[in-house]
Amino acid sequence: MKNINTSIFFIIIFILISELTVAQQVPNFTNHIYQPSLFNPARAGADLDYVGVIYRQQYLDLDKKYAPTTINFNLDLSKTIGISDRVGIGLNLTSDKIHVFNRTNVNGFFAYHLTPQESEHHFSAGVSAGYLTQRLNFSDIRITDPTGTDNVLFSGEQNKGIFDGGFGIHYRYNDIFNIDLTSPQLFTSDLTYDEGTGFNTLPHLLAATSFKIKTGSTSITPGVLYGGMFGAEKNKSYIDLNLRLGFLDDKFWLGGGYRLDAETFIASIGTDLKGFQLSGTYESHSALGATIEVAAKYQFGNKETSDDDILKIEEPLIEPNEPVVNSGRSKEELTRVFNKQKFKANNASANINRLDKDINKVLKLAEDNFDDANTSSSQEGRKFKLKRVKNYLEQVEPKVQNFITNVATINDARLEANKVFDEAHSKNIKIKKSGKAINQINKEYSSSSKKLRTIETRNRQLNDKIKTFEERHGLSDVDLKKLIQTRDLEGLRKFYQKELDNTLVKPKNTSPIKITETPNALTLIYQYPSDEEKYNLDKDLRDAQLMTTHIASKINEIQSQGLQIESILIRADLALSNTMLQYNKNATYNGEYGETHSVSIKTYDKETKSSFPQKNLIIKKGTIDLEKLVALKMYSMRKAMVQKMKMKDVLINLELTTGNFNQQFTQLYSIEIKVK
Repeated sequence: MKNINTSIFFIIIFILISELTVAQQVPNFTNHIYQPSLFNPARAGADLDYVGVIYRQQYLDLDKKYAPTTINFNLDLSKTIGISDRVGIGLNLTSDKIHVFNRTNVNGFFAYHLTPQESEHHFSAGVSAGYLTQRLNFSDIRITDPTGTDNVLFSGEQNKGIFDGGFGIHYRYNDIFNIDLTSPQLFTSDLTYDEGTGFNTLPHLLAATSFKIKTGSTSITPGVLYGGMFGAEKNKSYIDLNLRLGFLDDKFWLGGGYRLDAETFIASIGTDLKGFQLSGTYESHSALGATIEVAAKYQFGNKETSDDDILKIEEPLIEPNEPVVNSGRSKEELTRVFNKQKFKANNASANINRLDKDINKVLKLAEDNFDDANTSSSQEGRKFKLKRVKNYLEQVEPKVQNFITNVATINDARLEANKVFDEAHSKNIKIKKSGKAINQINKEYSSSSKKLRTIETRNRQLNDKIKTFEERHGLSDVDLKKLIQTRDLEGLRKFYQKELDNTLVKPKNTSPIKITETPNALTLIYQYPSDEEKYNLDKDLRDAQLMTTHIASKINEIQSQGLQIESILIRADLALSNTMLQYNKNATYNGEYGETHSVSIKTYDKETKSSFPQKNLIIKKGTIDLEKLVALKMYSMRKAMVQKMKMKDVLINLELTTGNFNQQFTQLYSIEIKVK
């Protein structure tokens, strides 16, 4: 009786295990669909080098010793080894335990990329080769006979190994659409144990496809995975339908899916932060219960830019919506131009670091001497110390101009590098380390701009202190009120020109101060060009902002003398002609002044000699033409000026003139202060 029970039980166990084994000779990871490098050797070398591990525990409702448990370790060292951009090398190790069966696969992955990685249509092929061992251990299978005695069904274990190999191909279109096709165990023989017991190792077919739809920082990626076997008496196959939602440029994602013919629902969650990926998957099987899968992956090595590279710009940029210019340049030419801009930016950054130390050293000497002047008890001592302060400030000025030139060089290099990057991106060309280089150039520009602002602020504050100190101690050589009242136009012009010259940062090509007179008033005129397609003084037009701050301080000076300002006019003269407007594109409005914004201006056409009031309605996220861009510039200037002025009741008008065909600059801005 005991022998009969033993035989029947053995047959049942063998049949059940055989069914499980045939159905799962190649472990079925849910990660297959979005991490095809786990099963497709053609994927080796397709991305960064990485090391990854996956743990999968199936059918939690079963006794743990009967349920399949799988652990996978995978590694890609293609970039580290660096044989060629076309060659990929990886390693895949899998341990799969199903009760008495314990299988271990160690496979090397070898890929050859038939087309360059940067190609729009990318093809690659690969093979896997390694060793498969399968251990049978029946010593843990016990039955209890009617007497209550525990009996070991079989004793001992058997361990056999064979060559394991497969083949795979991969097609990718622009990092959007992917097809993977591979056949594990294609070149693998059957396993034969002692006493003639056989185990069929069957070739498998795995096919996967996915399509990524990206809108802003969000993505949707549907995918389908098919798995099946050749040579099985029953067609053991499955189909997974999956959908993944990515957020914040795929830094976080949620997924869901369904496995046909197995009544299995799938839910997953994951994150990818700075090259470290972590994901978890939960499957619910209608008959066998839940399955969990946890995966971790760390990417390392040198990355070439891809379509998903994110350029981190510390300061907001409002650039024109300019279509990428396809210059027809080759990858080699684009790389050469890009590296040239990178060198220019690095060289200018080194100059700035040196100048920054020199300038701050001289400014410290000037500040120390001013403190000495402030504590001096004699008028002669104050004059002597102030003279030294002004000498130091004169030494600073050429250094600051050199500083400004180098900042402009970095900015020019930054803009040109971004254009080259965009052109390469549009052609699906990868320039090695270009994403990292652009980030570095942007950081250098941001850092240099902040240093320049710090220097300008220290210089301006020191000049303001000197002016106040001279007025308090009667050391000023200029009586501003007297100059205005006596209509000394040349004396006023020299005074205001000297004040403007002492302003370290101002718009390039700023015109000399002009002063005109009418019977009832004097008009002080500041004028400078600004063809930049930006409009916000606080964020974008630093030179114009500092100019506005300087003019507001002069207005406050005039009012402090008891003089009346009749009005202020902010005017923009546009040279509208086909030749002058080659640079002009539509700029964007980011809504700093509201969802929509209306600017009231007076428009005057010199060609037709007609004028009319006009309201420019600017809509958030829309594009703005040149006149609306200029209207925003003037509005931003008026807003900044009002904030700096002590007396807020002064009338400030905006005026736009067109048809100035003979002027040198496309946009010329004037601030006219009329003093009674």
